[in-house]
Amino acid sequence: MKKFFKKILFPFRVSLFLYVAAAGLCFVVIDHTRADIKRFNYLREYADYITDFASGKNHFSLPNTKRALLYYEHLMKYYPNIPTINSSAGFCYYHLGRYDKALEFYMKAMSFYNKFFGFYYNSALICIQQGKFADAIPILQQALNVNPGPTLYYPSLGFPRDEPVNETRLQDEDVRVKYIARAYTQCFKWLLLCYEKSGDYENMRQTALAAISQKKEGSAIFYYYAGLADFHLGNEDQAVYFFEKCIKRDYSFQQAYDYLEHTLEKAGAPDAAAIIAARKKKLKQMGLLSKAHADLNTRAEPKLFFYPPQRITGPKGAGFLL
Repeated sequence: MKKFFKKILFPFRVSLFLYVAAAGLCFVVIDHTRADIKRFNYLREYADYITDFASGKNHFSLPNTKRALLYYEHLMKYYPNIPTINSSAGFCYYHLGRYDKALEFYMKAMSFYNKFFGFYYNSALICIQQGKFADAIPILQQALNVNPGPTLYYPSLGFPRDEPVNETRLQDEDVRVKYIARAYTQCFKWLLLCYEKSGDYENMRQTALAAISQKKEGSAIFYYYAGLADFHLGNEDQAVYFFEKCIKRDYSFQQAYDYLEHTLEKAGAPDAAAIIAARKKKLKQMGLLSKAHADLNTRAEPKLFFYPPQRITGPKGAGFLL
């Protein structure tokens, strides 16, 4: 009789076990989802912090940057292929001093979307910060060929600048164009620095001449690099011409005076070299010379572009634009 009841009750026992197991599993899944939502809500404010920091509205905070990184890493679990989420993680890693990880995430972002100038610009600067000048060269070359349009019209874009700018003004297309044009000009300067550090004087000369022909802002430094390239290539006459052009545009450019004097001596013109030396000495006594122009790699840590992920709502619920 007992065996009979066992056979009858066995399916019910199995069903009860499966029901309890399924209920337990649902509880775990629901509880995990709740925990995820709480985590998102807690960390979301730090994404706002990093956006404000990129815009120059507040100062760097190590704890806040770490929490912002947690937010973007959490987002990537659900949106692993969104370029701006990857680039935002790269931005945080950069400011935490973890350059290898920053570069990894910017390269990922570029693989998902290759039309943002800032992805290239930032990646190249990270290479330069690590002294990897040869690695930065092809990235900078690509950056100079990227159409500025997608970056120009990206909402809430954080521009690389040293001073905060009123957000209302940044809605003005002319202001945005100005900042992006400056970044493209800076891109030329970084590329010239990389050629100099790599000893590639022929390409350095061609790039400097290209910048001069495009009438880039701050032309003195491009004339300086053209002269420096010709100096190393043994073209003394051309070097003298470019150094003189540099000094006419910026009389405080000490390196240009140094190389102009040295080039004239090398070319067998000691009297002309002596005149330059005397002028340089007088300007130095007056405190009017500066060595900061060409020492791009000794400047304060460069600012990066920041593309905050843009949330959109579609027929399938919340998502992200790029």
